[in-house]
Amino acid sequence: MLAAQLSDDQIAIIGCAVVFGACLLMMVISQKVGDRVRGRSTSSRPEVVPFPVATAKNESERKAA
Repeated sequence: MLAAQLSDDQIAIIGCAVVFGACLLMMVISQKVGDRVRGRSTSSRPEVVPFPVATAKNESERKAA
């Protein structure tokens, strides 16, 4: 009965929204399963390795842009 009241475009938009929601749910489930299989913790902070800061040794090595 609802399909008879909606136009084809409205049905298509509702269908796309349902499929998009299903994809988001599948992505969340996949992330949870993947974390458990790999044994990662639930920490959202990635491990970061800082790079050393390069500094000029004297004023003659500095160049203007």
